[in-house]
Amino acid sequence: MVRLALGLGLGVLAGWRAGGLVDRAVMGVVEIISSLPMLLTGMILILALDIRRGLTAFLIALCLVGWGEIAQTVRAEFIVLRERPFIEGARVVGVRESGLVWRHIFPNVLPMLVVITLMEMGSVLMLLGELAFVGVFIGGGSHTTGVNDEAAVIAEIPEWGALLADTRPYVRSYPWTVLAPSAAFFVAVLGFNLLGEGLRRITRDAGVNTAAIITKRIALIGGAIALATWYIAVHIGPGTSYAQLAYGFDGARALAHAETLVEIQTESPGFGTAGSERAAAYIAEQFVA
Repeated sequence: MVRLALGLGLGVLAGWRAGGLVDRAVMGVVEIISSLPMLLTGMILILALDIRRGLTAFLIALCLVGWGEIAQTVRAEFIVLRERPFIEGARVVGVRESGLVWRHIFPNVLPMLVVITLMEMGSVLMLLGELAFVGVFIGGGSHTTGVNDEAAVIAEIPEWGALLADTRPYVRSYPWTVLAPSAAFFVAVLGFNLLGEGLRRITRDAGVNTAAIITKRIALIGGAIALATWYIAVHIGPGTSYAQLAYGFDGARALAHAETLVEIQTESPGFGTAGSERAAAYIAEQFVA
């Protein structure tokens, strides 16, 4: 959504002022970004933002790449629509430029934006799969030593990209291990693309009154849904309960318990000894307390 908003905003500015200074500046930035491979740019941004920051670094990096094509598409649509007779008629009756953009041009661009949004979802998933295949996935994982003293990375966040990165070293020996995460990416990207194509055909053949969608009531409903989604994600779910347990953990107290248990076991080590019985009794007392 951020990529879409960024591309839409800059595309509107460039298209409405085509040939001007703003248009040349926006298109210059777009040409520079388009000349760089998206995979390489995304990787550099993620590593620069610190991959250990997890999802935050990925969100920021993926928002800063890929918006150039959206801006170019929106600009082209605005250049075509602003010369239509109904825009000239609106100018004659005294409609301001802001009204021309949001009441007359934007409703005609909205169906295309819906399709672009779905296509962008598939594009982002594809980019995540490409990044994971070269070892860049959410969180970065923990580096350790595997079998035969070889370097290994253990993913800390369960997601398709991490699964794909974990199975990449075994593509030749165990190729079937790559099928599950690859199939997940393939089905998801294909689903978004087919849904976008279906919506494009519906809006083209059946026609949709997009002007009726852009109302204050719809905006309020969308804002309420966004706030509800944010509240549920932040305050409900296993992650919240685990976070509360983590915040309530007392490291000094845990260390004191560990030192006491070591001292008890040192006097009489082994299972079935007096030391193990004393250690069990100490643990039981702590649970009662």
